[in-house]
Amino acid sequence: MKKEMKKCARCEETKAIAEFNRDSKARDGRQTYCRTCKDELRKASYGTFERKCTKAKDRANQKAKRYGAESTLTLQEVKEVLGGTHCNYCNKPLEQSEKTLEHVLPFECGGANTFGNVTLACTACNSRKHVLPAFEFILLNGDAEAARRLLETLAERNGVTPTEYLYTLARAGIAYRTARLRRIVGVEAQ
Repeated sequence: MKKEMKKCARCEETKAIAEFNRDSKARDGRQTYCRTCKDELRKASYGTFERKCTKAKDRANQKAKRYGAESTLTLQEVKEVLGGTHCNYCNKPLEQSEKTLEHVLPFECGGANTFGNVTLACTACNSRKHVLPAFEFILLNGDAEAARRLLETLAERNGVTPTEYLYTLARAGIAYRTARLRRIVGVEAQ
C-alpha cells in the first residue's frame, strides 16, 4: 500500500498526508501548510502586539455590550494605550505580557468603553483594583503622583482641563472623593 504524500508550501518538505490538517475547501482536502509549520505560525502570531490589542478591544466591547455601556473604543486607541511603557497606577516598567487595558470608571460603576475611560495597567494592579474607580484605587494606595499623571492624561484625552475632569468624576458618582483627590493632586477648585 502506497502512502499518500504532500509538499508543505512553507517548509517545502514532503510529508505524509496525515501531517496536514483537513480543509474541505482545498482541492485535495488538506491545508497547504503542515501541522508543524501551522503551529509555528500560530505561536509567532499569538504574542504579537497587534493581536494583543485586538483581543483587548474585543473583550472590552463584549463586556460593554453585556452592561449596556457606550462603546466607541477603536483598535488605534487601544494600540495607543497599550503602547505605553509604564503602569499608570504603580509606575512599574512593563513587558508586553504584563500590559492590560484598564477601565478608569468600571462598567459596574457606569463607565463607558471609550478612549477617555481607559488606561494602561499591569496585571497585578488591574487585579487588585477590580471594580473600584481608578482614583479611589489610587487614593487607597496614597500615590499622589500616579493620581496626577492619570488625571492629566484622562483630561487631555477628554479635551478638558484637569479641574473640569474632576467635576466630570464628581458627576459620575465619586463626589465624596473629589475634594480629597483635588487636594492630593494639587488642582484648584473653580
